[in-house]
Amino acid sequence: QEIFRERRLTKRKAFEERNKRKRLEVRRRENKTNRMKKIQKQKGGSVVGGAVIQRIA
Repeated sequence: QEIFRERRLTKRKAFEERNKRKRLEVRRRENKTNRMKKIQKQKGGSVVGGAVIQRIA
């Protein structure tokens, strides 16, 4: 019984670790795109649906 409980715990821990890593990756990617969007807005482009459209200067 003990062994089974420990195994289940380790399994859940591994699962949580994987999820945490995935969340971090997603957040990093979002940060990157948001930063790019922000820079683009400062330059005077417009952002439509994640794609950056440059305003004709």
